Amino acid sequence: MDALSMEELNGLRMIMAVKLCGQRVLHKTFCWGTPDKPSNMKLDDYLKNLKKLNPKSSANYLKVSGKLRDFDKAQENLINMSVDGSMFDVSMLYHCIKLACENVASFNDLVWRDKSTEMEYYVTAIKDMRNDVLHGKHSFTDTEINEKTKELLDLLFNCLKTSRDRYKRDQDEVDREIKQITEDLKLITNKTFGVDDLVINIRDDLKELTIEKSSAILKDCFQKKCYLNPLSFIIKNLRLKVSEIFVDVEVKQGKRGEGESVDYKQLLKLVHNTAAYSTTSASLQQSLLTRPQVLLLEGLAGSGKTTLMKLITEEWIQGGQGMMEGLDYYELLLWVQCRDPIIKSPHGLLDMLMPDVSTNFKNLLLRVMKLCKLLIIVDSLDEINEQSEKLIKSLLHECQNSSHTTFLCASRPEKVEIFERMIPQEYDVTNIELQGITDQVMPQFVQRTHQEISKKTNSNHSTNKLVDVVIRLTSFQEHLRLPLNLTFFIYILNQKSENLNLLSLTETELYYEIHLMWQKKLKERLVIINPRFKEMSKRDLDYKVNNILREMYVVAVETFPHDQLTLENEMINRLCTVSSTQELPSQEVFSTFLCLKPITTKHSVKKQYSLPHKGLRDFYCALHIAMTLKEQFSALPSSFNQQPPESAQAPNSDSPAETLDPSVTIRGILEKTINVAIMDITKFQNIFVHVAELLRQLFDQVPKVITDEVVHLLRESGVMDNYHCLNLLETPSANSAT
Repeated sequence: MDALSMEELNGLRMIMAVKLCGQRVLHKTFCWGTPDKPSNMKLDDYLKNLKKLNPKSSANYLKVSGKLRDFDKAQENLINMSVDGSMFDVSMLYHCIKLACENVASFNDLVWRDKSTEMEYYVTAIKDMRNDVLHGKHSFTDTEINEKTKELLDLLFNCLKTSRDRYKRDQDEVDREIKQITEDLKLITNKTFGVDDLVINIRDDLKELTIEKSSAILKDCFQKKCYLNPLSFIIKNLRLKVSEIFVDVEVKQGKRGEGESVDYKQLLKLVHNTAAYSTTSASLQQSLLTRPQVLLLEGLAGSGKTTLMKLITEEWIQGGQGMMEGLDYYELLLWVQCRDPIIKSPHGLLDMLMPDVSTNFKNLLLRVMKLCKLLIIVDSLDEINEQSEKLIKSLLHECQNSSHTTFLCASRPEKVEIFERMIPQEYDVTNIELQGITDQVMPQFVQRTHQEISKKTNSNHSTNKLVDVVIRLTSFQEHLRLPLNLTFFIYILNQKSENLNLLSLTETELYYEIHLMWQKKLKERLVIINPRFKEMSKRDLDYKVNNILREMYVVAVETFPHDQLTLENEMINRLCTVSSTQELPSQEVFSTFLCLKPITTKHSVKKQYSLPHKGLRDFYCALHIAMTLKEQFSALPSSFNQQPPESAQAPNSDSPAETLDPSVTIRGILEKTINVAIMDITKFQNIFVHVAELLRQLFDQVPKVITDEVVHLLRESGVMDNYHCLNLLETPSANSAT
């Protein structure tokens, strides 16, 4: 970013001049006007005891009531920190002079506003100049700053002189003040101070200006974050407001949720930055705000991590007065989407979010934002790419000494340790795990979500009946605790509840039902848009659709090692080629099975094709493996599927698949597409679970050699329960996919 011009530096000098010199003069007026205030007594205590200290006091405090007497939270903090008022800023001193000083005009007297030679006018004029300089023009030529300085000197000198007359002070005292102010102004305007000195001296003013300029823009920018569409790949125009469907989620502290349960509404209280509430003393606040914080939220795909972050964003936009306790502490919020491939620096992020503010502040914006109480949301760390990794590392580095900064980061469990290695030691890190919806509130989630979905789909299904079904299921359908799975479940019941055995529906079957719906939707659409598809036999149309799907499953496997959902151009081109070969319109195929996700670039937001969700991506990978095994074993002699004699088995084999041709093993199928050897096998656990369930549906009897390999891989990936491994391969359920 460009450095500040000389005119912009003059703007900072003018802010510094009004701040320091205006503050000095108004503080002197305040002290002269409160002669009965003990030096060791806070202003609020002085005012409460004013009648005792000065029974004849004429201060306006004794003449007004209600809100006119009150100080806001920021003013109360200043009063607590500065007993003598020397730290009060210009605006605070203006208020204190009107409220506490003796022998001043009443609150509403026009003498405070109309130009005159009275002290009240000069007090107001200094306050107004401070506001004009801070919130108005931010650059001055040398000629303009000289003129502005003369105007300021005139106001300051006249304020001192009229205050002297009002409170009968010695001329020597006034002369000393005038001499000091003249020297200070000369030092400031003669360019003695560089950028660093200027920022240090006017940091509070720049912080106030940054919050004023940035807050509204960021709130407007993040409005779209308040909505979500978990079924975007099915219902294009579904917009659910997060706060209207959000219910209690189970959260536990510690890695992998090994610690105690935490109320999700108090998540932000786990970090020191939000310990500063109104009931907390100023000294305790200062002791707590010593280190920047990272709150690291892990959870399975579909557990509600992004939804929770959207809720936090929505409530911050509304002033932080919602369910999330301590959110009102944060003055600014930034959102980083890890899948965005372009933004690689903090300045680039600010340019994108607030181009006008970034242009005005130039390279000062990030520096000043770090002075603010800043919440940085980092979503989907498991989708991190080369550019977003640079951005996150830069943000962590920039804010490592910013005690008011909190990073709230979400990730699937497998990426947590990798991210932790990126965090500088200056941060305090708090780990929490999101474990899904609690059984108690699952009916509430179903009711809220079903009602919203029904509005968009014109469903006639009874919400109450659906809630009754879910109540019967909650005790043993663990996968329904994940909000995304439960949303799928709601939609499936809306479409074809009569065909499903609800009491035995598994997660794999849930995804399979969704997948079948998409295929049906595509075929119906093709018949509508082109008569030739209507004339085509069902078998031929199924064949064409299956061919494009098989390529899509391969693409899903290719994206897996990179933890990405967005498809590279080469992948899109391959899918287009297969669509063309099968004489299917690629746009119709893509709109059915893929979704367009917004990707932020330096100059715009573009849409890029993506797999709908990580859970569905894992399911696609499993379909590729299971269907390939089915095809390959169907081509083998039938005797190959029979269990070999015990004497023919290798008792010390590390893996049951070692005696099988690599081309017909799960590892072999994967290694044709990706380098499994260099990958952490635990990442494949969800895929292997899907494979096990799909195999029992594709085979009348799963071949022994496949069963052994699946059990081996499930154990290797972290499924420790032998009974659970074998149970996945038992007889197909009533919801068979075949």
